[in-house]
Amino acid sequence: MAQRVFITGAAGYVGAMLCDLFSQRPDVELVIALDKEPIPEMLRGNQKIRWIRANTADTSWCEIVAGDDPVLVIHAAWQIREMYGKPALQREWNVAGADIVFDFAFRAPSVKRLVYFSTVASYGAQADNTIDHRFKEDEGFRPSDLRYAEEKRIVEENLELKFAQARKNESDVTVAVIRPVAITGPRGRFQPGHFRLQTALSGQTNGHAIHRLVSLMVSFLPVTPKWSRQFIHEDDFADIAALLSFGDLKARY
Repeated sequence: MAQRVFITGAAGYVGAMLCDLFSQRPDVELVIALDKEPIPEMLRGNQKIRWIRANTADTSWCEIVAGDDPVLVIHAAWQIREMYGKPALQREWNVAGADIVFDFAFRAPSVKRLVYFSTVASYGAQADNTIDHRFKEDEGFRPSDLRYAEEKRIVEENLELKFAQARKNESDVTVAVIRPVAITGPRGRFQPGHFRLQTALSGQTNGHAIHRLVSLMVSFLPVTPKWSRQFIHEDDFADIAALLSFGDLKARY
């Protein structure tokens, strides 16, 4: 049976990719796409996508989306780049916006599954971390000075509490949380208005002020011993997201 999918952050790198891929699935009837930004060029003309331009922290979208009876909610919206001078507004968008999405998912009668994109950074990027230590799911999160990691940690803890309360209210919504590392791949090589790893590595920023600045910095900044960063290919991430969105889950949370 074809279902309707609600995706937040639909204009972002990950959100737009999933809107595109999931709209191609025969078991998806409609993708309800929400973002505070206009619809990306790659999604224009797609008859299976309904675009709603709104911020997740603005509750005006809730009634509109509820009318479309989504079965699956995917929360990918996030203000990643630091809004200098506006930390309170950024926190409202991220933390309060996530709470509104979660409350919607647990209250809307049509919703059966919620998928939330968290981050591996919530485990804490600390100076005493080592390459030899591999973090596991059951390791507790640690507070961080990095706003992105800290807000993600808070939101995921809020989600677990909301799920527990929803279960007491006899909600049958299942939840899947994905904590990815940095995502990259061909789709991320170029996206207007965004500076990405693949953009730099492929030479597409040659001649740009950002390229000159990065080149200058790496010419004299020392390399930190044993420093590393882990990446996952966007295709693998999309497969994981599809598995947890449409596959059978072994647990309710």
